[in-house]
Amino acid sequence: MRDNPIDKPEDTRNWVLLRGLGREAGHWMDFPDRLQEAFPEDIIFCPEFPGNGSRHREKSPLSIQAALADYRKQCLNALGPPPYRVVGLSMGGMVGLAWLQAYADELDFLSVINSSVASYSPPWHRIKPLSLLCLLACLPHAARREAVIQKLTTQAMRDNQGVLQRWLKLAEKNPVRLRNLVRQLIAASRFRPEAPSQVLVSKLQVICSLGDQLVNPRCSQAIAGAWSAALYTHPEAGHDLPLDAPTWLIDQLRIAL
Repeated sequence: MRDNPIDKPEDTRNWVLLRGLGREAGHWMDFPDRLQEAFPEDIIFCPEFPGNGSRHREKSPLSIQAALADYRKQCLNALGPPPYRVVGLSMGGMVGLAWLQAYADELDFLSVINSSVASYSPPWHRIKPLSLLCLLACLPHAARREAVIQKLTTQAMRDNQGVLQRWLKLAEKNPVRLRNLVRQLIAASRFRPEAPSQVLVSKLQVICSLGDQLVNPRCSQAIAGAWSAALYTHPEAGHDLPLDAPTWLIDQLRIAL
């Protein structure tokens, strides 16, 4: 994290990319570079969730609101004052919704990808039971866990050894503690946003992948319905949409802006 905000022209836009449960900035792979190519004048920032990545020795917060407070501090330190364009994948989308609801003036735009909310969807939609069992069986074993996550979260890249090797290196360098995974699960399960204001709808885009083997696409449909937001659907990609279909995703971001 930078001690001083980045020097930038006044018309530069700030993008903030938020990952999901147990994942770190490195799991965006080359998506930040692709996004930078699409918006060369903008700044792309990938903050770390406490307990993940370079912050894996820290204790993860037990609420989405506490995670939001941490993210806002990181963004202020690294980018300067808002507004920001936020892209949130899975649990990162929950943080984005909390941000939009509590501090709408800080966001130019929010894209929520393959996320879920407890007040809109049942537990067996928020994480598919068979997928949950597979994950629980391998959580303590990093190599097995990353291989299972690859199968559950990707379609186009599910057998790509290059992706798996990069993930294994991240897991070795920044091992996520089991207690932090549990704390993040608790935070996600507790998140129940209030009824949204109509003012927020124009800033929100909801995206889902029909090939998602981890979270039922109905969860994204439920968010879009509850918030009266536009829903964009990829017919084949998996949960990790930025990995499976990065060009398509960037095209959808352009459309929504």
